[in-house]
Amino acid sequence: DETAAARFTNEARAASHLNHPNSISVLDFGQTEVGILYIVMEYLRGRSLDSVLQKEFPIPFGRVASILCQVMDAVEAAHKLNIIHRDLKPENIFLEQSTGQDFVKVLDFGIAKMLDLEDRSITTPGLVPGTPEYMSPEQARGEPLDPRSDVYSLGVILYELLTGTVPFRGNSALATMMSHVQDRPEPPSKRRPDREIPDALDSI
Repeated sequence: DETAAARFTNEARAASHLNHPNSISVLDFGQTEVGILYIVMEYLRGRSLDSVLQKEFPIPFGRVASILCQVMDAVEAAHKLNIIHRDLKPENIFLEQSTGQDFVKVLDFGIAKMLDLEDRSITTPGLVPGTPEYMSPEQARGEPLDPRSDVYSLGVILYELLTGTVPFRGNSALATMMSHVQDRPEPPSKRRPDREIPDALDSI
């Protein structure tokens, strides 16, 4: 499919421009003689933040801060290149533990776009890429995105790291997306009063 191939090439090129310690490195990409698309990335040893959440919750607040600060560093570097991730979630945050400390790698810029290279002709009509639980309201509405959409997703991730749950989870993807558009989230301190979440973290 020529449209899919063009989309893949644009996205692989965007990811290959990222050169930050906390972003996974794209080493090569292209198309074989028989038309198979490929992308080569660095090999990582560790586990996803999603796995850590499932097995080690509650996570100490200091560790939460350390992980999120590294994620934000990677996302900021992408934003400076006009790259929006558009699918930030714990499954796309990888933790290496080579020194006993969490070293973050942000994965899967596969649906990201370079804003200054975006070509509407190769964007699938009606497609709203992303994961409903972590979607910004404008993304849920299918509106044009800017870096603030990623900041919203980071807020959802922080909420989940503090409470063990996402702010909104409906009976369907559409219901979840509409909650992001219409509803106010319950403060983390009220969702999990047993965790005694500090006011500063609650405010963030």
